[in-house]
Amino acid sequence: MSIELKEVQGQDIKLINHESMQAPFEIPIPHRNKRGKIIWKLAGNTDLENEQIGIRNIQGLFLEKFSEFNIQFPRIEEGKIAEDKREEAKAFILDKIKDRKSFKAIFGQSPLSPKYTYYFERSHYTILEKSFTNWGINFNFPQKSPEGWETAWALRKQGINHYTSVKIAKTYRPEHLDWFQIYRSVTGINEHYSPELVSKITQEIEGEKAPDGWKTAWALRKPLRTGIEFLAKIAEEFRSDHLEWFKFYRSQNRVKVEHYSPELVSLIIQNLKNKAPEGWQTVNTLRELLNVSDKTIKKIAEEFRLTHSDWYKFYHSRSGMREHYSSQLIVEIKEVINQKRNASEPISPEQANEQLRKLLEGNV
Repeated sequence: MSIELKEVQGQDIKLINHESMQAPFEIPIPHRNKRGKIIWKLAGNTDLENEQIGIRNIQGLFLEKFSEFNIQFPRIEEGKIAEDKREEAKAFILDKIKDRKSFKAIFGQSPLSPKYTYYFERSHYTILEKSFTNWGINFNFPQKSPEGWETAWALRKQGINHYTSVKIAKTYRPEHLDWFQIYRSVTGINEHYSPELVSKITQEIEGEKAPDGWKTAWALRKPLRTGIEFLAKIAEEFRSDHLEWFKFYRSQNRVKVEHYSPELVSLIIQNLKNKAPEGWQTVNTLRELLNVSDKTIKKIAEEFRLTHSDWYKFYHSRSGMREHYSSQLIVEIKEVINQKRNASEPISPEQANEQLRKLLEGNV
């Protein structure tokens, strides 16, 4: 057995070579200093020697946490678990270490830190492979992504909106299925985009910058105090006759978005300045006048929408663009509310007797 002794803060630490670590009788013990802190590398060691320290630490920490593993899956010839037990052993490990989060809960952050364990490549998949393969366990993880392949999440670091990159990538999937592959990265196993697809996504979002005066519906919503949907509805009325007023340019967050020309913006503003004719009211105004809830007013108003769609129009108000009800609709709403109120008002015994008398006389 090849053994090398090194001094770490007054404590001897044994560095055991790769072959000796696999001895069937040996239980790996993590390397700790006097304060109990795990040692992941030693000055003067080669990369391979430090990697062996890291592997031994992972194995030892795992067995300290799950001592039953060594009993259920003893290592026999060449330090490997019996072949008919390896799949079960793999399932045991993956049940305890489901992802990066559960890995850190068991081993801490240090094994994933390039400061301490550069040899593990910041990947818990690499750690599992290097630490348990010599026990005969093959995890069959997807391979690491080739250079240039990126996830949609990783593209965010380049300022590319996640939703936008996924949406653009989707358009290329039918004809370029080979541009989409499952690989493992530092954070997990995810779909990756090929360098060709990454280039396409970048080209699409890094379009021409909008000329002065061209605005998006999103940019107009606050100063005009109205919703994007309503702005788009006004703009749509001019599209067929003035297609040149609608163009896609790069927005501030590097996403290509439809912009409106200065001419179209001016027309939208003019439309918004149209105030409601006399007698037209919003739900908010009616709520105060009639002393009923918005819900009640809207419920009554909806009963007339199909037969009298011209009683409903959007006009500009102090609080922005709001739907207004015509004077005819307001009359109907008031009548329904009054009927309900009258029906619910209590009557005196004298009134009840009078109504009964008229009913018997046939006058009601």
